[in-house]
Amino acid sequence: MDLHPGDRMVMLTDGMLERNAENLDLPDLIIRTRALHPREAARTLIKAIVDAGQGHLDDDATVMCLDWHGVHNSHRDAATGADLTNASAPSTTGPPAPKP
Repeated sequence: MDLHPGDRMVMLTDGMLERNAENLDLPDLIIRTRALHPREAARTLIKAIVDAGQGHLDDDATVMCLDWHGVHNSHRDAATGADLTNASAPSTTGPPAPKP
């Protein structure tokens, strides 16, 4: 596969194609999440599948979303963790944060 800087790969298991999600246009949702950070795009896709199944899935639902920036286009220091510069704003639809 020939990837170019700016390409995104979305890989998913067959559980993302649940019977209960037959009315969910997954390809369209993938396109609509393209501006999100890969982590947030994956969260949005999983949430849509869980919602379509009303909180119950008959199979695993796994998504991996990777953005390719090229081999000479990386300024992050992997030894110190993720570079949050390009991260999306925190989700406001996810579960509430745990209380201290």
